[in-house]
Amino acid sequence: MPISARQWRCSLLCSLLLCLLTPAGLVAQDGLKVKRFKKLELAQLTPDSVLSLDLSGQRLKEFPAVILEMKNLKELRLKKCKLTSIPDISSLSNLQVLDLGSNKLDTIHPSIYSLTGLEKLRIGNNQISEVDARVAELTQLKYLDLWGNMLSDLPEEMKSLSKLVYMDMRVMEINSARQERISNDLPHCRVFFSAPCNCMD
Repeated sequence: MPISARQWRCSLLCSLLLCLLTPAGLVAQDGLKVKRFKKLELAQLTPDSVLSLDLSGQRLKEFPAVILEMKNLKELRLKKCKLTSIPDISSLSNLQVLDLGSNKLDTIHPSIYSLTGLEKLRIGNNQISEVDARVAELTQLKYLDLWGNMLSDLPEEMKSLSKLVYMDMRVMEINSARQERISNDLPHCRVFFSAPCNCMD
């Protein structure tokens, strides 16, 4: 049954209003994509409906607490936000993509290892010096970006990540023996290194 002109106008108006009210940089649960704005405050209106949030480049310096209320969040991108730390994010148990690249983090927060559904983790270009053995708990991980950190080795537990197919470890001082061991531990994964350093084991 064809809709009337009045019904069509009402439907169009509702769609326009939804676009205006939906939070910037967010994707609502119905899949409607909206323009990205620069204010996070609108997210507090419907945090449970947020599936994807990208605040990259906004120089937040502190992790916005409202993000922890987004229980259905699947993708979180906070690249180049000048973050020096993040809180416990274990409540974001639906996360599949996490991008914390190019910040000022010196550790991988332990709660990240509890995100067992994580498929893509980008944490390159920080100041991280260690990856904990708990990384083995990220059993769904397919993509891992660690480039430009202060790592010189990885835990042997990495070899249990059977789904990992890509790992970037460039721009770090890792000697040839460790590069070879890491590559052998992950035969199913494409691992990218810079030229090996002359540093000792």
